[in-house]
Amino acid sequence: MLNSINRNLYIHIGSYCRTDSEKITYFNKYKDVFFYQNSKEIDDLFHIYANMKRLSESEMLDLISTEWLNMPDVFKIFAFDYCIRDANYSFQ
Repeated sequence: MLNSINRNLYIHIGSYCRTDSEKITYFNKYKDVFFYQNSKEIDDLFHIYANMKRLSESEMLDLISTEWLNMPDVFKIFAFDYCIRDANYSFQ
């Protein structure tokens, strides 16, 4: 589990990710940063992505049940941009 010091360090590390490859690597390596948030924010992440990609309900549920490292790269990039780059997570 992340504490606030580690969380801030990981957010800082994320600020150096520029390429899609770096974002994917960050996503794969720092899962706890994404799941530090409350469940509503995690749900929002999946729902916004599903709406953007026009996924059906069953496709979204399949994505949610996918193991972390097996998530599609396009989702990993989206999650990084949404949570880290654009700071849509509260991190509080």
